[in-house]
This record gives sequence, structure tokens and C-alpha cells, in this order.
Amino acid sequence: MVAHLRAGDGRDRPTLRVSPAPGRYGAGVSSSRIELDPEEVAGLIRGSRLLELRADTPPDVRRRYTDTALTAMDALCGLAERRGTDAVWDALELVTHRELLAFATLMASELAETDFALGPPEPPAPPGGPVAPDAPHPPP
Repeated sequence: MVAHLRAGDGRDRPTLRVSPAPGRYGAGVSSSRIELDPEEVAGLIRGSRLLELRADTPPDVRRRYTDTALTAMDALCGLAERRGTDAVWDALELVTHRELLAFATLMASELAETDFALGPPEPPAPPGGPVAPDAPHPPP
């Protein structure tokens, strides 16, 4: 059982909700991700106002917008953990193309640290196949 922030209950402040978080392979695991519905996640992405960021945006405003976007990313990851990628696509289709591009551009480093990221590609095998670490190497 994990505590999650729950918004959208008609009050101005989010409430705390306790629920099990299903794991990637179906086992219940603890998750500290924010629990929001796809519509609420899309609202956070829109609310981050990333399209308004400019080079001359004051640092405090930039930080506030970026923090909102990071919260949206956390909620999007929580949505993926609980409901899978279909729910993520449901949330993302609710934002405009420009909002999605801004969010994805800013959150690329965040996405790289989640389960969405693939590992780096394996280096190609040398000609003639793999060589044992203790085998003598041919001269260059």
C-alpha cells in the first residue's frame, strides 16, 4: 500500500489516497508516483505553460514552470505503472501537438531515467566474432 496524491475531488488542494501500486510484471510494489487520471495528467502538462518559456523568462518563473512539468512527468510515469502505456497515450492525446513537443523536449532527460528508456545498444562484434578477454589479440 502506498500513499498517492489525489486531485480532482472538487477541492482546491489535493488529498492523500492510499492504494496498491501494481508492478511491471503484475506483483504489487511500492511506488511513490503521483496518482492522477489521464485527464488530470494532461491538465498538469498544459498547466506547466512550457510554451510560454523564453530566453528572458525570469528564473523563478522558469523554475515554477519546470517544477510543474516535472510533477506532470512523475504523474505520467505513475499512470504508466498503474494502467500501462495505453493510459499514457490517452493522456498525451489530450494535449496539443506543440505542448507535447515542448513537454517531450524538456523531459527527455527524465524519460531516459524511467522504464520507458531502452538500454544503450550493444557494440558491434569485431570481425571474426567475439574474442575471449584472455585471448591474445592479433597485431594491428
